[in-house]
Amino acid sequence: MSNFLQRLVRERTRPILLAFLVVSLLFAALATRVGIDGSVDRLMLRSDPARALDARAKVDFGNDEIIMVGFALPAPYDADDLRKLRGISERIGELDHVRRVKDLSTTEDIVGVGDVLDAGPLVDFDRLDGDLERIRARAQDHPLYDGLLVSDDGRALGMMVYADSVESNDESTNALTAEVMAIAREMAPPWEAHFAGYPVTAYEVNRIVKRDLALLTPLSLLAIFSIVFLYTRRVAAVGIGLALIVWVELAALAWLGATGTPINVVISTLPTILIATAGTYLVYALGLLAKLGPIDRPGVALVRLLHKPVLLSSMSTAIGFGSLRAIGMQSAGELGMALSAGIVAAAIGSLLLVPALIHRFGITFTPREPAWLRPLPQVGVHAARRPWAVLAGTALVLAAALPGLLRLELHTDTLQYFAPDNPVRTGADFFQEELSSGFLLNVVLRAEEEGRAIDADTLAFAKDLRRRIESVPQVDRTISMLDYFQLMDEAMRPGAQPDANPGSRAAASQYLLLYESSGDPDDYERYLTFDRSALSLIVSIHGGSSVYLETADAIAAMAAAEAPADLRVDTLGTTFLYSKAMEDLTRGMLQGLAVAAGLIFLVLVAGLGSLKLGLLATIPNLLPIVVCGGLFGWLGVPISMSTSLMGCIALGLAVDDTSHVVGHVSPHDSLQGLYGLVGSPILLTTLSLCAGYAVLLASEFATVEVLGGSVIATLVLALVADLVVLPSLLTLAGYPRSESERLARIEPPPKRARSTEAVAVHG
Repeated sequence: MSNFLQRLVRERTRPILLAFLVVSLLFAALATRVGIDGSVDRLMLRSDPARALDARAKVDFGNDEIIMVGFALPAPYDADDLRKLRGISERIGELDHVRRVKDLSTTEDIVGVGDVLDAGPLVDFDRLDGDLERIRARAQDHPLYDGLLVSDDGRALGMMVYADSVESNDESTNALTAEVMAIAREMAPPWEAHFAGYPVTAYEVNRIVKRDLALLTPLSLLAIFSIVFLYTRRVAAVGIGLALIVWVELAALAWLGATGTPINVVISTLPTILIATAGTYLVYALGLLAKLGPIDRPGVALVRLLHKPVLLSSMSTAIGFGSLRAIGMQSAGELGMALSAGIVAAAIGSLLLVPALIHRFGITFTPREPAWLRPLPQVGVHAARRPWAVLAGTALVLAAALPGLLRLELHTDTLQYFAPDNPVRTGADFFQEELSSGFLLNVVLRAEEEGRAIDADTLAFAKDLRRRIESVPQVDRTISMLDYFQLMDEAMRPGAQPDANPGSRAAASQYLLLYESSGDPDDYERYLTFDRSALSLIVSIHGGSSVYLETADAIAAMAAAEAPADLRVDTLGTTFLYSKAMEDLTRGMLQGLAVAAGLIFLVLVAGLGSLKLGLLATIPNLLPIVVCGGLFGWLGVPISMSTSLMGCIALGLAVDDTSHVVGHVSPHDSLQGLYGLVGSPILLTTLSLCAGYAVLLASEFATVEVLGGSVIATLVLALVADLVVLPSLLTLAGYPRSESERLARIEPPPKRARSTEAVAVHG
């Protein structure tokens, strides 16, 4: 293959460059199809059957994720505050895609008038000044107001904005969320406005993704090109790098466009990762080019040095990235496939585009390496004089790291992904302290028979289920049809103990009929289907995924033991489904690492043609993952969405430098000569990768910051493994450490030669 590629570069330079241009234009056309998705839908498990049930529940009950607005008042609300609240509510209610706005100024109140239910408004603004105390008394301890629309001390007012879409994260809802937040902030002063709910989270994710794409991509380019220019002092080298990076980015974006994959919080890291990775291929090629010196046809000669290491590293890196599919999270798998497509493009560009450009313009240069850089590649070669001591030190490091692995904990509280001053964090804190949390679980009780949801045994089970759910410390409250039935019963039987269970299907139907005679059935449509076959309990809850999953497990256990036989009970909702995906991260990460490590080992064995060399090359790739994982455990860094991705990404990147070393290993060359050839290039490639990933530290997403920092730590450890541990492993495997050792294996020692001659002459 090397000869074929060299002949192509030598004889078909212009056709190669033209082909890259044409294909790049096609890729660019596909890339225009890529959109941005701020939802968490693609962060869920691909194969989770609950997603279909959740979609059905959204059709039946409407979207369970609501735009929640909270207002902090300087004093308990008065009549003027309620008028102001109505003004804000009316302004928001005029927006497109708003189905209804619910707050103290718009909510209904259920009272009994003889044998009739009156579900009129809580606030009559014509009599507001004289009616304020009644309103305050009515709002206190009311199941549909207290803690939801007003705080206990009256200094916080809540507003719930329902969109007319069943999707909480579609484009129109994101735009609506932005308008709601803008109106609330404009009209609230001197009140303080706060926001919660997954539409708010999705909007902020969407905003930050766009911001990161606009900021981090040019910063990555600047970091890579600065290293290239400082090393080469040639503008042409920067131009070649730009051509390679554009080619790689377009290939990955074309993959997204062709597969209909949008950019979200996970995939937003794609451009930065590929810029850093493509930059390392460029720096490695330029490092080898510098070793060639001023020769004829440098691009052709470069292909001979590049083809084996690049093929090995690209295949191994693509496997590492592709193993993200094993995590189970839909977006992680999509990121892995897009990264793999970019790596394939990087390999093709490194073996054809870069050499063709170098050949076309005859680029050579004298490297500008810092003096301190030159001896570093030989440190491990010198240490390999005592290889067992190096391996013993490595074993001690591993022994210290392993207990740290056992200390790793899963942490999936999405609030921690945002900066402390982000509206998502401040809003969630406000609602948890003053009102009910904006994170919701949706518990659906469903039967196939019409009317079954309002039978006495169904409602009795729902009451007991509600009681048990509300006993969980992290549960703020539940909202369901039970609250409406209780208010109806209180209105119709004044003085008696109100009951949320009317006692029969006929009695429940009568209550609903009485309510509909004066009220709007849309008031409770989110809690009961039109055919009365299913009802929903909305659970306001706070905490990480473990809280949601433990609550769901308790609900499932109770349903299995006590629910009527024909009643199905499911815990659904965006919060819950996302939590299930996060809980699967650890298992998926370990599976992905195991699959990737096995496949990379096979690739190395096949590519190197040696089982022994393939095994030796695998060890330095796994060491950094284990040590970094142990370090995280000791430092208390939890496994989250970002660190779960780190393992597979870091393994794919760490194998690059190892491939660059073992791709040149030969029993006829010394390790001293080998590291003299590849040492500087792999140092520079690691520096380039670290510079590229350091840009992620500027993200507003804490999860992206952690990804950048963890990959940098792993890359540094991988470099140490390749420079220090790998030479000792190769030495023990029989490869000559120094030039003197190599020569000694070729020619008999002079002393023995003289002795033999003397014996022969004497004889």
